[in-house]
Amino acid sequence: MKTKIIIILMSISFVGCQKIWMEENPENNPKEIFESMWNEIDQNYVFFDLKNIDWTQVYNKYEAQINDDMSEQALFEVLSKMLSELKDGHVSLYAGFNTWLNTSFYLESPSNFNKNFVEQTYLGSANRIGPFVYKILDGNIGYIYYESFGRDFTSEELDFLVDYMSTTKGLILDIRDNVGGATDNVTALISYLISEKIEFGSLWSPSIKGGSLDIESTIEVTPKEINYKNPIALLVNRKCYSSANLFAGFMSTLPNVNLIGDTTGGGSGFAVASELSNGWRYRYSGAKILLKDGSELEMGVSPDIHVVTGAEDELLHKDQLIEKAMFMLK
Repeated sequence: MKTKIIIILMSISFVGCQKIWMEENPENNPKEIFESMWNEIDQNYVFFDLKNIDWTQVYNKYEAQINDDMSEQALFEVLSKMLSELKDGHVSLYAGFNTWLNTSFYLESPSNFNKNFVEQTYLGSANRIGPFVYKILDGNIGYIYYESFGRDFTSEELDFLVDYMSTTKGLILDIRDNVGGATDNVTALISYLISEKIEFGSLWSPSIKGGSLDIESTIEVTPKEINYKNPIALLVNRKCYSSANLFAGFMSTLPNVNLIGDTTGGGSGFAVASELSNGWRYRYSGAKILLKDGSELEMGVSPDIHVVTGAEDELLHKDQLIEKAMFMLK
């Protein structure tokens, strides 16, 4: 089955998403709660092989820390540590008194982005439409910043924006610090950046619990009548995650696009949500997106040109990613 738009759950805590809840009814005690979580992830998580994770070894490590007399806070800590072994930004745990999220995919890397500096140095009184900030920079180079795929836009807004940029030599599309959102917005934006229908990838999920992955649907995009045809520089950093990571992966396959910056944070999983018997909720990747050629995106998308920028560059009034993009597009 083919579909133009796949709505999947690609976000961390502050990106809104649809949830799929699976009812479970184990005994309400720490041991049974631990077993319930471990077993469901064991049967459904899709990246064990890619990440070389021995989930049985993880079980042995953390099961020894579970006892009937432990407090809720202590149980939460053990479960959080167990989930952290998945190294997955789509994995999380929610309790009434605490929330655990995996943010290690970007906190351990240079930010390569200072939004205030970019606004002050390059944009000034920039234009805004919907969720987009845009301006035509020196040398007739277009610039668009899109901060979150969780922020929707209309076709009228994109019609205007692409038409406005149509006479520029090239376009800088900046999605740094974009942690994801709706995949509908990924395909909708791409439809204005291509001139022919393209199949970008496919969604894979287990046919049965613990079974092999089967293709569920393909992801293809049909171009709009108004579309941008000139070279594009896509600026990315490690905080580009989930749907932003997918966008970078899909865009990397286009011949007129160069990715500039750092490897994206990854995140190509379909976040399935489940509830424990004590009411705590958790999420894990229960399906995944692959590029058309079968390439994995979970570990991030490498840039075509690796560029770093930081405080020393700001003293020279330069964002090196923007500078590199402007040089290439001129």
